[in-house]
Amino acid sequence: MRLGGLLEHRILSATFLLMLVSLSTLGTVGVAHGVAAATPSLEIVSVIVPAEVPYDKPVPVRVTVMHAEDATPSVSVYYWVMSESKEIASGWRIVAAKPVQAIREQSMNATVYAADLPSQIFGDVLSYGTKLVVWIEAVLQSISVSTVPEQDKWDPYALQGKFVVDLTDPYPPAIKSVVQEPQQPTSSDQVLVTVKLEKSPLGAGVARADLEYSVNGAVPGTIVAMLESDAGVFEGTIPAEANGASVAYRISALDEAGNRVLGDWIRYSVNPSEAEKQAAEQIKIQQQQMLQRYLALAAAVIVVVISLIVYLRRARVKGYLKSRGVSFRGAYDTFAVSAVISILVVAWASYSIMQYGHVWLGLAALVAEAELMALLDPRIHTVFGLFNTPKSNVVLDSLRSPGTPLLASAYLLLFVGILSTLCIYVAGFVDRQGFLAITDFFASYALVLVGLAALVRYLAYRQFRTLPNQT
Repeated sequence: MRLGGLLEHRILSATFLLMLVSLSTLGTVGVAHGVAAATPSLEIVSVIVPAEVPYDKPVPVRVTVMHAEDATPSVSVYYWVMSESKEIASGWRIVAAKPVQAIREQSMNATVYAADLPSQIFGDVLSYGTKLVVWIEAVLQSISVSTVPEQDKWDPYALQGKFVVDLTDPYPPAIKSVVQEPQQPTSSDQVLVTVKLEKSPLGAGVARADLEYSVNGAVPGTIVAMLESDAGVFEGTIPAEANGASVAYRISALDEAGNRVLGDWIRYSVNPSEAEKQAAEQIKIQQQQMLQRYLALAAAVIVVVISLIVYLRRARVKGYLKSRGVSFRGAYDTFAVSAVISILVVAWASYSIMQYGHVWLGLAALVAEAELMALLDPRIHTVFGLFNTPKSNVVLDSLRSPGTPLLASAYLLLFVGILSTLCIYVAGFVDRQGFLAITDFFASYALVLVGLAALVRYLAYRQFRTLPNQT
């Protein structure tokens, strides 16, 4: 460091006064701060050497020398490198300091010298942990003064009058890469985290690495000491966590110089294991089987109820058939066959769509079909009918013909399927692909019903073409 002009002036003035007092009493001068004795015409006044310097920075040395007015001395800086490196040869190095500032005031003359260590001449590459032992010598003609006693100059371990500089490492290691295996862990997987740490070639080595992880935001997290598997490569393990857990982890490392680096948080979610997937699938199958049993039971109850009502009201049904002039084997019988076929087809379509998880769609189609049949057939009107429909009028009589229930069921299935699917698509329960798949499903069954309606009408025509009053 360079001394300021005012501070330098005060130091030199005080030293000059001390020198005059010493001359008048003892005849010799002792240099302040442990510097060696000197003649009145040459004296090392002050030496500034930092105690610590980063290993990749030069060591600045500043020396102030007071001397005669008519001459300028030469100043040399000697240093010894104390290092465990075998590449650095032992021995004293010498660096010539350069004058950087001259102080002239009355009869006092002083010069500030500067030098940077180590010298490039010797090609020394210094690393963390190296120490420099430094001392100073000033020469003016035949006069020589130094900061150490003569007998201790060349002994690097005799530190009286010498300065010791520690080369430090202020730089933490760098996290070069973090690898997680497996990338998508399940609840049965332990997670192996591997980190590669890199230090400067001349810096302090990595002392330890830690893996800190937190499950579902728990604070504080758990810290696991990582083991070094290779040079600069450390590994740590996160135990298996429950399905659906959210895990966050990060790496911290500490080098031998006490520098610490802290990595960013890395997160992953725990997926279900194969055993959990199989268990969930088994539960789903059991639920579907239970639903199927419930539907079968409901269908059986409905059949029994319809049969009971038909039986109890058989006189009413016979009267209705008689009023129309139709026998049991007439056209109305063919209409009944069409109604039964349409109910079976729609029931099978409802059952199939329920198998894909769309229970409400299947129920909606089944209920709509039941209401349609209730409008067309008075025998089941009292069971499902929501409307008070007359037993006979022109419109209903025209609909109660062979094949009509099949054709009406086709239109109904197509309408209910598309409308219901559109509702759940707008609500966000299915995507566009699911919407198209469901509508295609209902359209396929509607085409089946249309084909069956055409077939039934054709067969009825062939059977009753000779009986125009019954078709």
